[in-house]
Amino acid sequence: IDIETNWTEHFEERYIMGISIATNYSDIYIPVRHLPFAGITQENSPPVGEWLDLFTGITCPIVFHNAKFDLQALTRAGFKIPLDNIFDTMLMHHYINAEFIRGHGLDVLSAKFCKTKKDTELAKGMKDNWNSSIISAMSIYACTDTRATLELYHALKSDFEPFLEQWETYDREFMILLQGVENRGIRLDKSKCRELEIKCRTRMRVIKEELGFDLQKPSELIAKFFGEPPVGLGLKPISYTKKKR
Repeated sequence: IDIETNWTEHFEERYIMGISIATNYSDIYIPVRHLPFAGITQENSPPVGEWLDLFTGITCPIVFHNAKFDLQALTRAGFKIPLDNIFDTMLMHHYINAEFIRGHGLDVLSAKFCKTKKDTELAKGMKDNWNSSIISAMSIYACTDTRATLELYHALKSDFEPFLEQWETYDREFMILLQGVENRGIRLDKSKCRELEIKCRTRMRVIKEELGFDLQKPSELIAKFFGEPPVGLGLKPISYTKKKR
Protein backbone atom coordinates (compact mmCIF):
# COMPACT_ATOMS: atom_id res chain seq x y z
CA ILE A 1 0.00 0.00 0.00
CA ASP A 2 1.21 3.53 -0.74
CA ILE A 3 -0.49 6.83 0.04
CA GLU A 4 -0.19 9.95 -2.10
CA THR A 5 -0.86 13.14 -0.15
CA ASN A 6 -1.00 16.79 -1.13
CA TRP A 7 2.25 18.73 -1.29
CA THR A 8 2.61 20.63 1.98
CA GLU A 9 5.08 21.02 4.83
CA HIS A 10 2.22 21.64 7.29
CA PHE A 11 1.19 18.35 8.88
CA GLU A 12 -2.28 19.53 9.85
CA GLU A 13 -3.05 20.46 6.21
CA ARG A 14 -2.06 17.09 4.75
CA TYR A 15 -4.80 14.93 3.24
CA ILE A 16 -4.97 11.76 1.12
CA MET A 17 -5.08 12.38 -2.63
CA GLY A 18 -5.07 8.72 -3.54
CA ILE A 19 -4.34 5.17 -2.38
CA SER A 20 -2.42 2.67 -4.51
CA ILE A 21 -2.46 -1.04 -3.83
CA ALA A 22 -0.38 -3.81 -5.39
CA THR A 23 -1.18 -7.50 -4.95
CA ASN A 24 0.39 -10.58 -6.50
CA TYR A 25 -2.31 -10.32 -9.17
CA SER A 26 -3.06 -6.67 -9.95
CA ASP A 27 -2.40 -2.97 -9.32
CA ILE A 28 -5.15 -0.61 -8.14
CA TYR A 29 -5.26 3.17 -7.73
CA ILE A 30 -8.12 4.80 -5.82
CA PRO A 31 -8.39 8.58 -6.40
CA VAL A 32 -9.63 10.17 -3.19
CA ARG A 33 -9.18 13.92 -3.45
CA HIS A 34 -7.68 15.13 -6.71
CA LEU A 35 -8.29 18.82 -7.37
CA PRO A 36 -9.51 20.09 -10.76
CA PHE A 37 -6.89 20.05 -13.51
CA ALA A 38 -6.85 23.12 -15.78
CA GLY A 39 -10.29 24.03 -14.45
CA ILE A 40 -11.78 20.63 -15.25
CA THR A 41 -13.24 18.66 -12.34
CA GLN A 42 -11.80 15.18 -11.92
CA GLU A 43 -13.89 12.18 -10.90
CA ASN A 44 -12.77 10.93 -7.50
CA SER A 45 -14.04 7.83 -5.73
CA PRO A 46 -17.02 7.99 -3.34
CA PRO A 47 -16.41 9.83 -0.04
CA VAL A 48 -13.82 8.18 2.16
CA GLY A 49 -16.39 7.60 4.90
CA GLU A 50 -18.10 4.98 2.72
CA TRP A 51 -15.12 2.61 2.58
CA LEU A 52 -13.10 3.06 5.76
CA ASP A 53 -13.29 -0.73 6.26
CA LEU A 54 -11.39 -1.32 3.00
CA PHE A 55 -8.57 -3.14 4.80
CA THR A 56 -10.62 -4.78 7.54
CA GLY A 57 -10.19 -8.54 7.79
CA ILE A 58 -7.02 -8.74 5.69
CA THR A 59 -4.81 -11.53 7.05
CA CYS A 60 -1.97 -11.51 4.51
CA PRO A 61 1.09 -9.28 5.08
CA ILE A 62 0.37 -5.57 4.55
CA VAL A 63 3.52 -3.97 3.18
CA PHE A 64 4.53 -0.31 3.11
CA HIS A 65 7.74 1.55 2.42
CA ASN A 66 8.13 4.05 5.28
CA ALA A 67 4.97 2.73 6.92
CA LYS A 68 4.84 5.41 9.61
CA PHE A 69 4.10 8.12 7.04
CA ASP A 70 1.30 6.16 5.36
CA LEU A 71 -0.23 5.09 8.67
CA GLN A 72 -0.38 8.72 9.79
CA ALA A 73 -2.48 9.65 6.78
CA LEU A 74 -4.66 6.54 6.92
CA THR A 75 -5.44 6.70 10.64
CA ARG A 76 -6.16 10.43 10.53
CA ALA A 77 -8.67 9.75 7.73
CA GLY A 78 -10.31 7.03 9.84
CA PHE A 79 -9.12 3.85 8.11
CA LYS A 80 -8.75 0.73 10.24
CA ILE A 81 -5.52 -1.10 9.44
CA PRO A 82 -4.74 -4.58 10.86
CA LEU A 83 -1.55 -3.61 12.68
CA ASP A 84 -0.38 -7.11 13.61
CA ASN A 85 0.69 -8.04 10.06
CA ILE A 86 2.37 -4.82 8.86
CA PHE A 87 5.79 -4.86 7.24
CA ASP A 88 7.98 -1.93 6.20
CA THR A 89 10.50 -2.55 3.41
CA MET A 90 12.49 0.55 4.37
CA LEU A 91 13.05 -0.84 7.87
CA MET A 92 13.54 -4.38 6.57
CA HIS A 93 16.48 -3.22 4.50
CA HIS A 94 17.80 -1.21 7.44
CA TYR A 95 17.87 -4.41 9.53
CA ILE A 96 19.68 -6.30 6.78
CA ASN A 97 22.17 -3.59 5.82
CA ALA A 98 22.11 -0.68 8.26
CA GLU A 99 25.35 0.76 6.87
CA PHE A 100 24.22 0.92 3.23
CA ILE A 101 25.70 4.29 2.26
CA ARG A 102 23.07 5.16 -0.36
CA GLY A 103 20.27 5.09 2.20
CA HIS A 104 17.03 3.11 2.31
CA GLY A 105 14.79 5.16 -0.02
CA LEU A 106 12.43 3.31 -2.35
CA ASP A 107 13.99 4.65 -5.57
CA VAL A 108 17.47 3.52 -4.50
CA LEU A 109 16.37 0.08 -3.32
CA SER A 110 14.06 -0.60 -6.25
CA ALA A 111 16.93 0.19 -8.64
CA LYS A 112 19.03 -2.39 -6.79
CA PHE A 113 16.50 -5.18 -6.20
CA CYS A 114 13.47 -4.75 -8.47
CA LYS A 115 12.43 -5.03 -12.10
CA THR A 116 9.93 -2.18 -11.74
CA LYS A 117 11.47 1.23 -12.49
CA LYS A 118 9.98 4.70 -11.95
CA ASP A 119 9.23 6.88 -14.96
CA THR A 120 11.42 9.86 -14.04
CA GLU A 121 10.03 12.05 -16.83
CA LEU A 122 6.48 11.47 -15.59
CA ALA A 123 7.55 12.37 -12.05
CA LYS A 124 9.15 15.60 -13.24
CA GLY A 125 6.06 16.53 -15.25
CA MET A 126 3.75 16.07 -12.25
CA LYS A 127 5.89 17.99 -9.78
CA ASP A 128 4.70 21.50 -10.70
CA ASN A 129 1.00 20.52 -10.55
CA TRP A 130 1.13 17.83 -7.91
CA ASN A 131 -2.03 18.71 -5.95
CA SER A 132 -4.10 18.77 -9.14
CA SER A 133 -2.31 15.95 -10.96
CA ILE A 134 -4.26 14.14 -13.66
CA ILE A 135 -5.65 10.97 -12.12
CA SER A 136 -4.44 8.72 -14.95
CA ALA A 137 -0.87 10.05 -14.55
CA MET A 138 -0.93 9.71 -10.76
CA SER A 139 -2.23 6.16 -11.14
CA ILE A 140 0.86 5.16 -13.15
CA TYR A 141 3.20 7.00 -10.78
CA ALA A 142 1.64 5.59 -7.59
CA CYS A 143 1.23 2.01 -8.78
CA THR A 144 4.88 1.94 -9.84
CA ASP A 145 5.79 2.61 -6.21
CA THR A 146 3.51 -0.07 -4.80
CA ARG A 147 4.62 -2.64 -7.37
CA ALA A 148 8.26 -1.88 -6.49
CA THR A 149 7.45 -2.15 -2.78
CA LEU A 150 5.88 -5.57 -3.27
CA GLU A 151 8.85 -6.78 -5.32
CA LEU A 152 11.21 -5.39 -2.70
CA TYR A 153 9.36 -7.25 0.06
CA HIS A 154 9.79 -10.56 -1.75
CA ALA A 155 13.45 -9.76 -2.50
CA LEU A 156 14.25 -8.99 1.16
CA LYS A 157 12.02 -11.56 2.84
CA SER A 158 14.54 -14.41 3.24
CA ASP A 159 17.38 -12.17 4.48
CA PHE A 160 14.96 -10.52 6.92
CA GLU A 161 14.00 -13.85 8.51
CA PRO A 162 16.62 -13.63 11.35
CA PHE A 163 15.13 -10.27 12.40
CA LEU A 164 11.47 -11.27 12.23
CA GLU A 165 11.06 -11.95 15.95
CA GLN A 166 12.64 -8.59 16.87
CA TRP A 167 10.28 -6.83 14.46
CA GLU A 168 7.13 -8.61 15.60
CA THR A 169 7.93 -8.41 19.32
CA TYR A 170 9.30 -4.89 19.72
CA ASP A 171 10.00 -2.66 16.74
CA ARG A 172 6.67 -2.84 14.93
CA GLU A 173 4.87 -1.76 18.10
CA PHE A 174 7.41 1.00 18.67
CA MET A 175 6.93 2.29 15.10
CA ILE A 176 3.15 2.34 15.62
CA LEU A 177 3.67 4.15 18.94
CA LEU A 178 5.77 6.84 17.23
CA GLN A 179 3.11 7.22 14.54
CA GLY A 180 0.49 7.81 17.22
CA VAL A 181 2.67 10.34 19.03
CA GLU A 182 3.26 12.28 15.80
CA ASN A 183 -0.45 12.25 14.99
CA ARG A 184 -1.48 13.60 18.38
CA GLY A 185 1.56 15.72 19.22
CA ILE A 186 3.15 16.08 22.64
CA ARG A 187 3.04 18.75 25.34
CA LEU A 188 6.18 20.84 25.85
CA ASP A 189 7.29 22.87 28.85
CA LYS A 190 8.52 26.00 27.05
CA SER A 191 10.40 27.40 30.03
CA LYS A 192 12.19 24.07 30.56
CA CYS A 193 13.05 23.91 26.86
CA ARG A 194 14.59 27.41 26.98
CA GLU A 195 16.60 26.37 30.04
CA LEU A 196 17.92 23.28 28.25
CA GLU A 197 18.68 25.32 25.12
CA ILE A 198 20.91 27.68 27.11
CA LYS A 199 22.73 24.72 28.69
CA CYS A 200 23.23 23.05 25.30
CA ARG A 201 24.53 26.21 23.64
CA THR A 202 26.96 26.75 26.52
CA ARG A 203 28.17 23.16 26.26
CA MET A 204 28.58 23.49 22.48
CA ARG A 205 30.79 26.56 22.92
CA VAL A 206 32.97 24.66 25.42
CA ILE A 207 33.29 21.67 23.04
CA LYS A 208 34.24 23.98 20.14
CA GLU A 209 36.94 25.58 22.27
CA GLU A 210 38.26 22.18 23.38
CA LEU A 211 38.38 20.86 19.81
CA GLY A 212 39.88 24.00 18.37
CA PHE A 213 37.50 24.09 15.38
CA ASP A 214 33.79 24.55 14.63
CA LEU A 215 31.91 21.30 13.89
CA GLN A 216 29.12 23.27 12.19
CA LYS A 217 31.43 24.67 9.51
CA PRO A 218 32.08 22.10 6.73
CA SER A 219 35.31 23.80 5.67
CA GLU A 220 36.81 23.43 9.16
CA LEU A 221 35.47 19.88 9.55
CA ILE A 222 36.94 18.80 6.21
CA ALA A 223 40.30 20.34 7.11
CA LYS A 224 40.32 18.46 10.42
CA PHE A 225 39.29 15.07 9.02
CA PHE A 226 41.12 15.03 5.70
CA GLY A 227 43.94 17.52 6.21
CA GLU A 228 47.50 16.30 6.58
CA PRO A 229 48.80 15.76 10.14
CA PRO A 230 49.48 17.39 12.49
CA VAL A 231 46.76 19.91 11.47
CA GLY A 232 44.31 17.22 10.30
CA LEU A 233 43.79 13.51 10.88
CA GLY A 234 44.78 12.52 7.34
CA LEU A 235 41.67 10.38 6.73
CA LYS A 236 40.90 9.29 3.16
CA PRO A 237 37.31 9.90 1.93
CA ILE A 238 35.42 6.93 0.49
CA SER A 239 34.33 8.96 -2.52
CA TYR A 240 34.31 12.48 -3.88
CA THR A 241 31.36 14.56 -5.07
CA LYS A 242 32.14 16.38 -8.27
CA LYS A 243 31.78 20.14 -8.12
CA LYS A 244 28.86 21.54 -10.10
CA ARG A 245 29.31 24.61 -12.24
